[in-house]
Amino acid sequence: CTEWYIASGGLFYRMFKKLDTSLRMRLIQKRLDGLIVISSFLYNYYKPYVKNIVKLPPLIDKKDDSFSINPNSSDNTITLVYAGFPFYSKNGYKDRIDKIILALSNIKQRYNYSAKLIVIGISQNDFIKTFHRKFIPENIIDSIKFLGIIPHNEVLQIINKADYTCFLRNKDRVSMAGFPTKFVESIRCGTPVLTNVSSNITDYLTNGELGFLLDSSSPVALADSLYRAISQPYDKIKEMKQRCLESDIFDFRKFKNNFEVFLNEMLIS
Repeated sequence: CTEWYIASGGLFYRMFKKLDTSLRMRLIQKRLDGLIVISSFLYNYYKPYVKNIVKLPPLIDKKDDSFSINPNSSDNTITLVYAGFPFYSKNGYKDRIDKIILALSNIKQRYNYSAKLIVIGISQNDFIKTFHRKFIPENIIDSIKFLGIIPHNEVLQIINKADYTCFLRNKDRVSMAGFPTKFVESIRCGTPVLTNVSSNITDYLTNGELGFLLDSSSPVALADSLYRAISQPYDKIKEMKQRCLESDIFDFRKFKNNFEVFLNEMLIS
């Protein structure tokens, strides 16, 4: 069980999907013999009803990774990357890349500090159409590059070369029930993460270790916390990148014992 699905699309489809999700999440899955869940939210929700339950975040095989730390760009400008599809539907936002862009504009205006932002997965027209913004702030428009959809191996290389990846999520049941695979993927690539609190991110992310938690309580708080992160000395960012590369917190081997217990319990029951 990896997420609490949201209903999107036409009226009939939304009604059908809402009924389907409600039956599955609230009734059927509570009666199963065992559950593998992706987040603490789902674990706590199902624990009173399901005897055999194990929590597993998205996992990787650390031995398959072949990334290294790349030197910073020649102009020493911090580079952020967002990679993903930021909306559930026409009016449902998954990742608030629009708030990141406005925060960067705020930082430029208040601190005269610029950072590059590479957006992968959507075009500039997609962004403007979906987030209902007629323009990107003039003071940072030259610092943002939309690449649209590109091959996954190219995405990983761009993430690896960046100083940070960034994403911001609304605090709702959908974001709490899931777990962002882009967080795992960024650590795998050796790139620290900038994000706000969602799901059980805080189990893995401590400020200054594998990235920074952003304060999304207000536009000013977001800009201030983002500025503190991107204005870190590059030696500090390089240390975090090395720490990400060496981290095994999502390596499947760390979870083998828990999963073995889960399977043994299933066999017994």
